[in-house]
Amino acid sequence: AGPFARCRALLSAAVSALRGWYHRQRTRLYAAEVGRAYLAEGAEEDGAFHLAMATEAYPHISLKYLELARAVETARAPHAEALYRIDEGSLCRSAGMIREAIERLDPVWERQSLADALIEIALLATREGDRAGRREAINRLFAVNPGALLPEGLGLPLVLRFTGDWTGRERRAVRRLLARSGSDLSESAGGGFRYVLTLERFGDGRVSFALTEGDAARAVADGAVEPSGGPRRRAADVVTAVLAECYAAVGRGEAAGCPPRRHDAGRRPADRTDHLLVHSPDRS
Repeated sequence: AGPFARCRALLSAAVSALRGWYHRQRTRLYAAEVGRAYLAEGAEEDGAFHLAMATEAYPHISLKYLELARAVETARAPHAEALYRIDEGSLCRSAGMIREAIERLDPVWERQSLADALIEIALLATREGDRAGRREAINRLFAVNPGALLPEGLGLPLVLRFTGDWTGRERRAVRRLLARSGSDLSESAGGGFRYVLTLERFGDGRVSFALTEGDAARAVADGAVEPSGGPRRRAADVVTAVLAECYAAVGRGEAAGCPPRRHDAGRRPADRTDHLLVHSPDRS
């Protein structure tokens, strides 16, 4: 991309960030209004939870409201304690607290809460410079909901292997695009690099790809693409096809025989769909 295209992309990103900030502020204002209204009606649990959400930019205040809501709700539904611990870990920016809490979640019925928590762990690990912790969280998230990675700027840690006739320029272009999509890349497995992406080029220019877990014989995802154009364009075609297939191939609940997700145990649909977790580095 040329200078004009890059400037336009930066401007678009700035506008999107500003819109995100505006909508977060409006959401918090509405949550505060709703919370106060609930408290005025004597609905302590609902009021406290909405006020906790409204004040999440000020953790010491939000935690007080969260504790009030927790005391009421867990007396009625003890299982909700794990979800409150996740909320608390998010406000305290403690990946360890969230890791401990998610072990108490049901991996089938509470898949969405688990995915949200894993995203939060990955973002906190990035902030803390914990590369291994980030990779492990992303690996688990991939198994739970692969479609959640790209929207959050996350990519699967990959051991990348090329077979067939690839030029050095093409390899570098593919690596650069995969890294730009959020993936850490390695030459060998270990240290959180669980998945292997093999790219094979044939004599007619066609490229096949296969994503496997370690040296497993069965691919998690595979496919083929016929790239065209120059080296950069061909690399972009390959990476686009890989991302589209790999991040849609695992964790399809109903397709994999899993029952459709229901609301988390102990949570009321109307009150707990707006979870405290905010998946953005900017919490202001």
